[in-house]
Amino acid sequence: MSTVFGRPGDGARLARRWVRAALALLIVLIVLLCAAGAFAVRRIYTLGNTRYLKQAAPIYAATQDVLVQMLNQETGVRGYVITADPSTLQPYEEGRARVGLELAAISAEAGSDPRIPAQLAAVKGEVAELERYYARQIAIVRRGPA
Repeated sequence: MSTVFGRPGDGARLARRWVRAALALLIVLIVLLCAAGAFAVRRIYTLGNTRYLKQAAPIYAATQDVLVQMLNQETGVRGYVITADPSTLQPYEEGRARVGLELAAISAEAGSDPRIPAQLAAVKGEVAELERYYARQIAIVRRGPA
């Protein structure tokens, strides 16, 4: 019994070699694909964290500070309305100055997301409305008991 390859059994050995080579190649490909996937996941995670720390975190901190400063303004006005003591307006004055700084900081970061300018405009409108209300309350108390 002769075969095309020469000795009997040579075809089976050659087929086994090809199968083993193909299996080794597949294993190498799977390892490379897993490594590429792990690298891609790590890269995306790193980029996400970097973007959060450089863009979202400062905006979040400034937004929180706007809220705190508005609360400080309210506290100062409330103290002034209750006591009519001008020294109680110190938190109000400090809050007004800090709110402007924080809104400017948010404006500087507004280019990082196209939704920010519209939302910032709404926040500025709310802040202006509250500050007008506080100014009216201060003016009423300054006129004295009427």
